[in-house]
Amino acid sequence: MVADLHRQLDEIGVELRLGTALAAEPASAPGTAGEFTAVTADGAELTADIWFGAYGSRIHTDYLDGAVPRNELGQVKVTERLTVQGHETVYALGDITDVAETKMAAMAMRHAEVVAANILAHSKGTEPEAVYAPIPVKVILLPLGPAAGVGQFPNELGAAFQVPLETVVQMKGAGMMLGHFRELFNV
Repeated sequence: MVADLHRQLDEIGVELRLGTALAAEPASAPGTAGEFTAVTADGAELTADIWFGAYGSRIHTDYLDGAVPRNELGQVKVTERLTVQGHETVYALGDITDVAETKMAAMAMRHAEVVAANILAHSKGTEPEAVYAPIPVKVILLPLGPAAGVGQFPNELGAAFQVPLETVVQMKGAGMMLGHFRELFNV
């Protein structure tokens, strides 16, 4: 998959500069189109037409009190039913959970299905039974515009396989899943 991605980036003229950083932020604002030249940490010049600040992410759970158990990263400790540890009717989902998986919107949507099923069970007076199981491989759909890109899903045995280009285009490339979310939110 990585080789295919590199090939597609080469075809559209994208030059990868892996393992380096800029010596300073460009003079232009991030996300603003317009050619600029920057210098990398190793002194090389780099000319581009747009840049985006990417600084990683941090879990924001400082607002939670001590009654909510968190790990050393600040993630909320949850059970397999996505209840907060020590609380039978309090749920957590998405990036703040300590579920060992890549934090992505698709995983949060899967969490929401489990949480919704368990809350519904509570409301009916039955025991919640929905359990969340992380996907054993990284799932990704990485479009490069509306007609290119790569993707990876797990197969029935849990091993990763590269999905066909048509799947990437159909599921994400053509509209960044906007149709799915319009339907989901009834807009």
